Amino acid sequence: MTWVFLITVVGFALVSWLLMRYTRWGQQFARLAVRYFTPSRTWLSWRPILTVLLMLLLTVASVRIDVLATYSNNGLYTSLQELNQGDFVRYLIIFAIIATVHVIFALLVYLAANTFILQWRTAMNNQIIGDWLDGRAYYRSQFTESPVDNPDQRIQEDIRSFTTDSRNLAIGAVNSVVSLVSFSFILWQLSAPLPIFGVEIPEQ
Repeated sequence: MTWVFLITVVGFALVSWLLMRYTRWGQQFARLAVRYFTPSRTWLSWRPILTVLLMLLLTVASVRIDVLATYSNNGLYTSLQELNQGDFVRYLIIFAIIATVHVIFALLVYLAANTFILQWRTAMNNQIIGDWLDGRAYYRSQFTESPVDNPDQRIQEDIRSFTTDSRNLAIGAVNSVVSLVSFSFILWQLSAPLPIFGVEIPEQ
């Protein structure tokens, strides 16, 4: 699982950099978020990056548990089909262990995600409110062509959506890609040789 985690981290960092470099919405995201994820000399400034790495690790581990559950279910149903009581009991115990570990990981993912979002929201709220108050921008904004109603409430709602949706989109994409690769490998192991454009890919 270590090499899968390392590939996931490198791929996540590369895709994030490319999006922030070459897409408009990625550049807009970077303008708002990079300040929070830029470490300084204090160890607390590394907490956002370390939390992201923890969430990636938990995501990879959760997919790995799903893969193990797939193999366990295969053995469970095979033993049930063959009426093998010994194997059935053994795979049932394995499934119970995997299910327990899965619940523990689900709780850890929930805790890490909500802690991360809360800390990010707090930092962004302080940052944007500071920008709003700086130079009496709150006063001068009343004289623009389209003044904003209730800017403090809009800041709070937008920051909540921004942090929550960004986290769910990023981690959800990683989970989907890792799951796709992992379960494609399982299907490849179970399938016959696959011909593609005249080239035969052997089964594992």
